[in-house]
Amino acid sequence: MNKNPSSHKIKVSLIEDIPYVRNHLKNDLSESKGISVIHALANGFEAIEAIKNNVPEIILTDLFMPGMDGIELIDVINKTHPEIKIIVLSAYLTPMITIKLIEKGVCAIFDKDFKLPEVVKGIFEVHKNGYYFNEYFSKAMFDHIKDPDKKGHLMPDNIILTDDDIKMMKMICLGWQNLPMADKLFLTIKTLGRDKKALLIKTNCKTDAELIFYAIRNKIVSIHEQIIID
Repeated sequence: MNKNPSSHKIKVSLIEDIPYVRNHLKNDLSESKGISVIHALANGFEAIEAIKNNVPEIILTDLFMPGMDGIELIDVINKTHPEIKIIVLSAYLTPMITIKLIEKGVCAIFDKDFKLPEVVKGIFEVHKNGYYFNEYFSKAMFDHIKDPDKKGHLMPDNIILTDDDIKMMKMICLGWQNLPMADKLFLTIKTLGRDKKALLIKTNCKTDAELIFYAIRNKIVSIHEQIIID
């Protein structure tokens, strides 16, 4: 007997390191008709292990997580399960990261302003067509076509840093205080605080001291040369 196509539920693996966000998304998506959340996991390592026993059709993943982050997970999935479609949901996207995700074959991208109905729509569209062009995704594509030479800096650990990330990191290494740093970067104090937090999360650093060590280790700055802020 053939199964009724309308009874099919799309198998989704959810990867998100913040427990309350993960649980909230899992509950809301599970209430959506036609979607089955088969995994709700905290990082890429957990996802790789879970997929060995139960393969999803779609992975919905955050980017910056402890252990194996979303970028590394995408690379692994592309090699081991190229049939799985990947959707990224992240509060810390930049244009350069977005373009890198598109180059890696990500099917849809949602930024911090996402609404659940749109994510649900994206899941169904990706399952049916292989992609979903929301406003954020389309704008990133347009900006890249308009200015294809605008690139980020790919670090050895696959983290992509923007020019502003590099500039902020150099300022932190020099001991700049928040107010002059915000003035130099043409940011408000609130926006600077948000961007510094995003930079720490992106680089898997917890403190400014760890960020300085990251900058030295990855040759963004050198203790043997003068640091110049453009």
